[in-house]
Amino acid sequence: MKGEATTKFGPRIIRPLIKASDVNSRVRELAERISIDFAGQQLVIIGILAGAVQFMTDLVRAMPEDFAIGLQYDFVGLNSYNATQST
Repeated sequence: MKGEATTKFGPRIIRPLIKASDVNSRVRELAERISIDFAGQQLVIIGILAGAVQFMTDLVRAMPEDFAIGLQYDFVGLNSYNATQST
């Protein structure tokens, strides 16, 4: 059955914590706010890999076309090292 996973303790129900429609709505709100706050300015959006790719894609697509035309974006990959371990 979709949404079920089995663990050593038995089946576990997996369900979204936040509805996709709520996330999409908030992304549109953020895009609108950014386009208002930075109107007339050159904006560079930087996403931290690897988790930001889908979010940034949705955010840029939700921005008004006249604002998004001059928009620049890039991604940065970061690592932290402690002795021989990395996270």
